[in-house]
Amino acid sequence: MASSSDEASLAENPLPCYISSIPPEILSQIMLMCDRDLNIWDETCHWEPAGHNIPVRLTQICSSWRSLALDTRELWSSVTLVLNQELAQNPSAITEFVHYWLAKGQRNRLALKIDMCSIYSGRVDLKPIGQLLTAWASDWRTLIIANCPDSMAEHVITKMAQSTYPSLEEFELHAFSIVWHSCFEALAALPRLRAVSFRIWGTQPFHHELTLLFLPWSQLESVSISAPVSGHECLDVLQNCPELTTLELYVVSDVPDPESRRTVTLSKLSRLRLVAETLWDHDTNDIESFLGVLHLPILIDLDLYFAGCNPWNPLVSFFWQRHAAQLRTLELSNLYFRADVRLLFLTVPNLTSLKLSPREIRLSAPDFDALRVEQLLPALTRLDVAVGHERGVEPIDSVRSAIALLEARTTATTGIARLAQVTFADWTDWDQVDRDLNKADPVAMAVELQRLRALEAQGMDVHWMVGRHDVLASGETPIRYSSIHS
Repeated sequence: MASSSDEASLAENPLPCYISSIPPEILSQIMLMCDRDLNIWDETCHWEPAGHNIPVRLTQICSSWRSLALDTRELWSSVTLVLNQELAQNPSAITEFVHYWLAKGQRNRLALKIDMCSIYSGRVDLKPIGQLLTAWASDWRTLIIANCPDSMAEHVITKMAQSTYPSLEEFELHAFSIVWHSCFEALAALPRLRAVSFRIWGTQPFHHELTLLFLPWSQLESVSISAPVSGHECLDVLQNCPELTTLELYVVSDVPDPESRRTVTLSKLSRLRLVAETLWDHDTNDIESFLGVLHLPILIDLDLYFAGCNPWNPLVSFFWQRHAAQLRTLELSNLYFRADVRLLFLTVPNLTSLKLSPREIRLSAPDFDALRVEQLLPALTRLDVAVGHERGVEPIDSVRSAIALLEARTTATTGIARLAQVTFADWTDWDQVDRDLNKADPVAMAVELQRLRALEAQGMDVHWMVGRHDVLASGETPIRYSSIHS
């Protein structure tokens, strides 16, 4: 306990407040590192206003911080509106405050996101939203309209056609089931537009005519279209996209025209996300034809999701032979072919991140042993796969082999990277003691769990998922999680 003399000394000579000596320009940059969006009304928070508006809080620390925060325009340049049903019918209740907020923002750098949550029916008062869009038309840098009804999507596109948006660089529109015949010509005239995203989150028709041809494809750097479009239409536009670095497409298989079979080179594309759907009356060669004409010399990030039921194996395609060795990150989902995992390991030697869909590809003891003993995937630092078992292999053996791989990769050695992030989805049923007491040994389970916790203690970010539960994070025995497999 401090004596009275110590207290008197502190009163006369208070401890220095070092944060007061930080130069204003540095403190301003620290403020900008905060999650600083104005976030009004979050439906997920029981219909109550969100309470983490950082810029407002920064003005309440002291008078000098208030002055600095108000002078830092970037703090006030972003607004997120998450609307519930009541506010969707009367958005003017908050748009007036948004105008006041943005008036403090940085000109030509404003960002707006409107998220309608699950509101796809009922009346939506579009007038205040339209006024908000047009009032700051010359200053928007980013516009994101998410999860909105079709009437609102069409209203937004109409407003885009009525005003000029000289600063707009990023535009996203997530509608319920809007048909893409809207007036996208307005976007083609935007001089700084670099990224567009169009998503459908409701019922999707067979496929859309790609009337997005009016987009300024020659200047776009990022494109994301979740609405299904035909393969040959995609090729028509991709051959005019020299600046693309990121591409996300939902391609419905159809045989490209003979003219479209010529190679389409995207020399700057490094990231490809492709949903490939093979229809019942189409051959799987259609998807292979689409991919086969793409030449992506610097592709390093690939995500393939298959929406059909035909067993096309991309790992033996010409596209794979051309690009596999240069990949750094790979994600394969919804696979219907029998995967040759060893072939996958051998063809992607430079991979740093690998994620495989747990329902279709499950690695067993021989797969993990090959990775460890033969030192395959030497650059790998992130792994997200399922642990399964095959005939003749005990489930506990697959678990042990998976953990042995992690133990061998806890430290970086010559030519072999350290595994830093690992997520295993457990499909072995090794812990189903409550179903069959002869199926697993609780002592063995405790030993393996301890091995995993030892890896955590060494700094590895490791997750062992049984169903939706991480048995390491729970701190409990995995036995009780045995019946919750997804």
